[in-house]
Amino acid sequence: MFFVGVFIGAPIFGFISDQFGRKKTLAVCLYSHIPIALAISFMPEYISFTVFRLFLGVWLQGISTVAFVHCIEFFRQKYRGVVMVGFGMSWAVGQLLTTLIAYFLPNWRHMQRVSVALPLITLPYYWWLPESPRWLLVKGRFDEILKVFIQRAAKVNHVSGKLNWFKQQLEELKQTNILVASDAQPQSFVNILKTGILLKRLLAMCYSWCMASMTYYMFIFNTTELGGDIYKYYAIGAGLEIIVNFFTIFLMTRFGRRRPLFVFSFLLGVVCIVCGTIPRTLNLGIAILCFALLGRMAIAAVMCLIFVYAAELFPTFARGSCIAICGCSLRIGGMLAPQVIYLGGLVSPEFPYIIVAVMMILIGVIAIFLPETFGRSLPNTIEEAVDIQNQIEGSEPKMDESETISTITEQQEKLVVTTSNCDTKC
Repeated sequence: MFFVGVFIGAPIFGFISDQFGRKKTLAVCLYSHIPIALAISFMPEYISFTVFRLFLGVWLQGISTVAFVHCIEFFRQKYRGVVMVGFGMSWAVGQLLTTLIAYFLPNWRHMQRVSVALPLITLPYYWWLPESPRWLLVKGRFDEILKVFIQRAAKVNHVSGKLNWFKQQLEELKQTNILVASDAQPQSFVNILKTGILLKRLLAMCYSWCMASMTYYMFIFNTTELGGDIYKYYAIGAGLEIIVNFFTIFLMTRFGRRRPLFVFSFLLGVVCIVCGTIPRTLNLGIAILCFALLGRMAIAAVMCLIFVYAAELFPTFARGSCIAICGCSLRIGGMLAPQVIYLGGLVSPEFPYIIVAVMMILIGVIAIFLPETFGRSLPNTIEEAVDIQNQIEGSEPKMDESETISTITEQQEKLVVTTSNCDTKC
């Protein structure tokens, strides 16, 4: 039921964040989930427990989706991969904390109450965290950009003398946006579905997120089959994810997104084939354990890569909605994982691994046909998002439209650089 709630919450808050902003949506989700999570620990019977778990999933997915998009829109392309892998690393750190809490508080009610106390540190976020600068640019809210970012950035970076220059750049961008808006397509999520290239990318990302999630949870659920201390193996897996995240940062900054995704997907496919074909009658417990942990590391890398990849493929005005749709497919994969494991008990123990191997190799094949996003600015319009594909294919861009879009992107990057410096130093 928790995953059902997550499935419901993803599109709702993704669309809301695109319409009303990242900051407000994130604040609503942050402050609303705490009393629900606390109430769960007092539920007297199973039905009320599952109902509240469903509502908790709705709000928690809102936090996950909006925070992810909010974070990636603050940074330049040079630091984007590092920041987003760091964002994903918080998931592994959370797993380690959960293992620690569960070990010392085996009673689930006590564990739930302690877990609720941790998010209380996020209460000041609404007053400290600014709105996404890219979302403000796309919505044309230039006065807020000037007040919240430009003036603050000039003050913090001790360049108040250049404040008039920043205002001039902002005014030029404002006029350019007005000129382009008159000829551009309406900026709505529906236009993503009507644009063939972007629709194909969205479907590719939905499949990749779904299968990666199914594989990830299969490795976690199968931890109990390894024998021994479940807390120890779960903590080891979380620790390995942190190590893999650091390694993924290096690969992403050196080789981009597409090639590492291809390699890790095929590697995971091979690991699953090996795990599925090892005869269970043989006494190879250590070998199975090593391959299982290797698979956990590979799927952690794949998850990091597809998260960053998806955020960089879609334009700002619909990024939250696209990530939300991908989030829905992610939870479908999570719900499928125990069913596939159960099916393996009916058919054969090797069946789930073979299925996963085929699905992961297919993700690697899909990655070959996706454009590389490393070194490119985040697209803000449909034209900019489509132009990523045009650059990869080497086709000639449309002169007037592409030059105008390029000018807008360069100006927006200057403003985002300024706000990024401000956020970093503050």
